[in-house]
Amino acid sequence: MNSWIKMTIATAMATALISTANPARASTEPTYYVSLGDSAAAGYQPLGTYSHGYADQLHHRIKTTTPELQLLKLGCPGETAESLISGTGSPCDHPSGSQLNDAISFLQTHQGQIAFITINVGVNDVLERCFNGPTGVINLLCVRRTMPGVQADLASIIEALRDAASDVPIAGMSYWDPFLGLWTFNPVGKVLAVIDNRSMQELNAGLAATYQHEGALFADVAGPEYFNIGDFTHLVSTRWGRVPVNVANACRWTWFCSGTAFQGDPHPNTMGYGVIADAFQAVLGSSELVESRRRAGPRAASAQALMALHAGWAGPVGP
Repeated sequence: MNSWIKMTIATAMATALISTANPARASTEPTYYVSLGDSAAAGYQPLGTYSHGYADQLHHRIKTTTPELQLLKLGCPGETAESLISGTGSPCDHPSGSQLNDAISFLQTHQGQIAFITINVGVNDVLERCFNGPTGVINLLCVRRTMPGVQADLASIIEALRDAASDVPIAGMSYWDPFLGLWTFNPVGKVLAVIDNRSMQELNAGLAATYQHEGALFADVAGPEYFNIGDFTHLVSTRWGRVPVNVANACRWTWFCSGTAFQGDPHPNTMGYGVIADAFQAVLGSSELVESRRRAGPRAASAQALMALHAGWAGPVGP
């Protein structure tokens, strides 16, 4: 089945999901897609743009057949699971005191009009505690110590959203691994890419377990159909020579290996956000997997010195 057919099926199923969620609503009355989370939910790119994120692209796809669907983007660059709940330490201003409170307020005042909710959060909690800038290492033992608290916060977020909108689908995601791009920098970078990948997989395993335990849908962005972050085995030809496919995906779909002033920035580019949108669309709209965009080879990047990366992940405070 080709990618166009798969995408059409997923879009049609997502449209059906919206229609059946609110069958009594007139087709001209607005329905809403609510997006929560960190810089990825905000759609941040280091150019300073926010308009081509996964939420924007997912909304645009579904809106082509469901024109009444509107997008509420609440994502805040630098948000942690903890700050999303309490507002304490959040880089963004929230009218209701926190991003979660803003979401709950909107859900409660738009009962019966919410089509679905997506959320991504947790990576900043881990990097704030476990990433060592001078060495470039994400400490695995630290991640293991940190994740129970992150998972408890994430469970609280999902439960609060469900209490406010009990019949609305909620979908979360795993994270891509931009640190795989270190592989292309120098021999030390190859070692760091492997070390940090273990920590990113530990983070994702905890997130997956929590979403599934709470009954939320789970878009496995890190999985084999998308960023495929665990695949060091299969090699592909790139301008760096032959590199593992997970490295190639990280370099193609983020700014990390861009060879520009934004080299080392871990955020997805527009194509990468499209891949994330594919993963969400697949779980929201269909059991059919949406084929991700792998038709062109990875973009090249110049080898540069290892950079301090955590600040880059968090990005600047959104508008």
